Amino acid sequence: MEGEASPELKLEGDIPARYVMPQQDRPSAAAGVAPIPVIDLGRLSRPDADGGAVEEEAKLRWALETWGFFMITNHGIEASLMDWMMNASKEFFGQPTEEKQTYNNIIDGKRFRLEGYRNHFYRDVLLQYASRTKIIKDCIMGALANLLELDEDYFINRTTTRARALARLGYYPPCPRPDLVSGFKPHYDGGALSILFVEENVGGLQVLRNGKWYNILAKPYTLLINIAECIEE
Repeated sequence: MEGEASPELKLEGDIPARYVMPQQDRPSAAAGVAPIPVIDLGRLSRPDADGGAVEEEAKLRWALETWGFFMITNHGIEASLMDWMMNASKEFFGQPTEEKQTYNNIIDGKRFRLEGYRNHFYRDVLLQYASRTKIIKDCIMGALANLLELDEDYFINRTTTRARALARLGYYPPCPRPDLVSGFKPHYDGGALSILFVEENVGGLQVLRNGKWYNILAKPYTLLINIAECIEE
């Protein structure tokens, strides 16, 4: 989350050597903004007389074939709740380190647990289990199955009851030399789907296509969906 960085995270003056990327790996200027579509999840999940579901399915198919990313609106999460989550995360990450460490994910100084707070070099992270995303996940996976002419429950039935839905809250401190560093190295997301709630007007998120990096710009109260490895395979 962007905002006032806590003193222990702020980078001043020279960049510490561990953050500086080798010349060949340093980020380059993006080719532009990825034109990923915004899909109305309500219309996608409820066929209607005006053909709305067909239109949304066409946008979804195009997104899957070209980018692997798309945004959704009308997803059932209230704007007020999204505002509360964003404000609560900013409030948490703005606390002194000592206070945040009371929620750390280390047990007895030895064992790690999945939930909790940790400082991972260049970012603050808070992990917790989530449940509100299940409806969104089921709807998207059902739509994917329909596009592939499979049973609607095809993907859903292949996720066990032990499958985890995690909320990962992240804070990246402002960097004085973004031309020298990469906040998060290029990667594929594991699992089935990544559902991202990105703060509006905060850049930095990019996607690679045909050897070029493109920026992804968030829109108010939308969620960004990334088709992760398990589904892509």
